[in-house]
Amino acid sequence: MAFLAIINLMMVVALSPLVFELMRDYKAQKDRGESPIFYTKNITYTLPEDNKWGDEDYRKDSSKEDK
Repeated sequence: MAFLAIINLMMVVALSPLVFELMRDYKAQKDRGESPIFYTKNITYTLPEDNKWGDEDYRKDSSKEDK
C-alpha cells in the first residue's frame, strides 16, 4: 500500500506544472468572458509528439441547432 501511495505522489508532483498552467489558462479565458476551451497553443508545457490533443474547436455551433 505504501508503495502505491509513493508512486501516486510522484505522479501528482510530476503533473502539477501542467495542471497549474491549464488552470491559469482556464481562469484567463473566464476572466475575459470567454467560454473556456483547451488549445494546445495556449500552453508552454511540452506535450509528447504523439499527443491526441488538437487545436480543433469541438464546441457545437448553436446556430445549426436552432434550424
